[in-house]
Amino acid sequence: MATSSDRNRSSVVAPPPIRFAEGGEAIWRFALVLLAVLAVLAVLLYWETAAFIGHIWWTRETYAHGLIIFPLSGWMIWRHRAAILPLTPDPSWLGVLAVLLLSLGWLPGHLADVWVVQQIALILFAPALALAMLGRRTAFAMAFPLLYLAFAIPAGEGLVPSLMDFTAWFSVEGLNLSGVPVYREGRFLAVPNGNFEVAEACSGVRYLIASLALGFLYAYLNYRSYWRRLAFILLAAIVPIIANGLRAYAIIMIAHLSDMKYAVGVDHLIFGWVFFGVVMFFLFWIGSFWADPPEVLARVDLPEPVPPRAGVRSRLVLFAFLSVVALAAGRVIAWGLDAQVRTPPTDFTLLAPEGTGGWDGPLPAVKNSWVPEMVGTPLQTQARYQNGDAEVVLNLVYYPRQGVDNEVVNEGNHLFRDNYWRRLEGSSQSVDLGDGRHIQVEETRVRGVSGERLIWNWYLIDGQTTTSSLMMKALGAWQKFKLRDDAAMIAVATDFNGRPDAARERLADFVRRMNAAISARITVH
Repeated sequence: MATSSDRNRSSVVAPPPIRFAEGGEAIWRFALVLLAVLAVLAVLLYWETAAFIGHIWWTRETYAHGLIIFPLSGWMIWRHRAAILPLTPDPSWLGVLAVLLLSLGWLPGHLADVWVVQQIALILFAPALALAMLGRRTAFAMAFPLLYLAFAIPAGEGLVPSLMDFTAWFSVEGLNLSGVPVYREGRFLAVPNGNFEVAEACSGVRYLIASLALGFLYAYLNYRSYWRRLAFILLAAIVPIIANGLRAYAIIMIAHLSDMKYAVGVDHLIFGWVFFGVVMFFLFWIGSFWADPPEVLARVDLPEPVPPRAGVRSRLVLFAFLSVVALAAGRVIAWGLDAQVRTPPTDFTLLAPEGTGGWDGPLPAVKNSWVPEMVGTPLQTQARYQNGDAEVVLNLVYYPRQGVDNEVVNEGNHLFRDNYWRRLEGSSQSVDLGDGRHIQVEETRVRGVSGERLIWNWYLIDGQTTTSSLMMKALGAWQKFKLRDDAAMIAVATDFNGRPDAARERLADFVRRMNAAISARITVH
């Protein structure tokens, strides 16, 4: 038999009643239909971007959580509908402006083939359209579910190198504390009975992203205090990074202690996810100690029903039309520019330049020598140059017209073959060309079966050199307005033993004397 306190408790946590303003329910239905049409139109206009996002969600484990972000957002909005539905939709100019800015923001991402910029714009169309059609007060009432959609953006790859370095450092420190001798060379670790590499899959980025997505959701559902929410979110960011370091250390220890019988194959990946599940369980368990009680979480500040403004249906139609115009702005401009970009000549042949300044060449490249692996169908050539006993290998990679997976800056491009060369370290160098100009080059030190090699590479686009992928994308977008879309990568390398100082001087002399001739070879005629 229920007691009085039980009845009071059940009445406190009972779902609040749904209230509409007079005539508000019909306006809500009309506004939601228009909003759904706009959402479908956004997907159709930017179908290439939408399809690529879906492909990433479906095929890449790191971003598989993106498949449930939109349903989760919808569930959170439905859960708080009692606080939202009394606020009758009232279209906002601010939302239309946001849609326009996102559309125009998508444009440089498209022109430069920066997928993450396109993806951010497309995902954020959802809250922007909600703001445009439902109004500021209504959008604010569903702010967290709308902003939570940001976790659907397949981004975070930029964190991988830093996370890999931290994991390698953490593992080494753990092994040292455990008394296990370890030698570290970049991201390669060697213990007495085995070698390990901290690969991209070991970076922990998938655990970090999943932990943040779950952490934000848990904090929103279990705390009312903004400070408690922030504290738990920080915990959700820090714990998976430390846990991934512990996971890598544990895998090496298990492999070492079992004489490389365990934790060296698929089982270490399975162990990783099991370990992550245990870590997340304890994270939520700890978070439950300062979670608000159910009766506090169930309290909802219900606004008074807001009657529809006069002529709101006409305003909704007008703002839907303006939203269509704003949505289409970037897409229409892109169609126009893409149609006018000059088509490269079909008879252009990329040739290595004649040697100058004491450098003899081009000489035939050694069979099975170092060649960058590039996506798409670029023009490539390789040659050797000699100056006395000094030898430098030149690789030219030229894209007459860039496009999706046919571009000089792409995550699928590799400066060297990982199964032949091992990356030791990287840095940036400034080369004095002798005429008051300098160029920046990216330096990579690698080791293969034949010894060590020093590689310098840089990009050339629109007459400018850079080592920055971000700058390349920006210059590529700007170049499209000039109706050009070509770009190149230049890479030079030399072998050495011992310290790389002499190798740097050798490469610097080659670049100083050959830069003009190299640049002259890479142009659209």
